[in-house]
Amino acid sequence: MSKNTLSEASLPAAPAKKPRLPLKSLNLQVL
Repeated sequence: MSKNTLSEASLPAAPAKKPRLPLKSLNLQVL
């Protein structure tokens, strides 16, 4: 459950429901 919480906090705009989006893009936006 810890991983789920971290995922939601890190990617609130892209939940696990949309794994199609590249994590790299999200990471770049966050940075």
